[in-house]
Amino acid sequence: MFARVTSISLIALATLTACQQPETAEQMHARMQMESDSARVALEAKAAAFVEAFNAGNADAMAAFYAPDAVLMPPDMPAVMGRDAIRGGMEGMLAGMPPGSVFALRVLDVAANGPIAVDRGEWSTTMPGPDGGSMEIRGKYLVEWHRIDGEWLIVSDIWNGDAPMPPM
Repeated sequence: MFARVTSISLIALATLTACQQPETAEQMHARMQMESDSARVALEAKAAAFVEAFNAGNADAMAAFYAPDAVLMPPDMPAVMGRDAIRGGMEGMLAGMPPGSVFALRVLDVAANGPIAVDRGEWSTTMPGPDGGSMEIRGKYLVEWHRIDGEWLIVSDIWNGDAPMPPM
């Protein structure tokens, strides 16, 4: 009896699955737009928290945004692999920032599809200049996020400046 009920259940499930229509291009676009809008809210909050950690000089908090096997691709340097190495890279970057520097991020676009999102944006750092005034450096970034156990984590992070770095 159990085998007969199981067989009937499997046949019904197979029939329902076979009758399911594939997602149309319009449906996919609408789904991805909803997912992107939802991810954007979450990633803008992540960006604000990352900026807060950066400006507080907290490399541990910055590294926590990265997946354990993440890749950081800073300009003019080899890639940094793994959260622990990224933490070390962040410590070095923070140590090289002049006191009084202020970092900012601006999310321009988020594209999401299920548990993967790409965030494109701009960054800027305002810092004391060599002449006693302040100067601003600007650039852009591209970050790939994966939703892992319900949390968005960075898996790939690359950025560069809009102009060569000024002498410090």
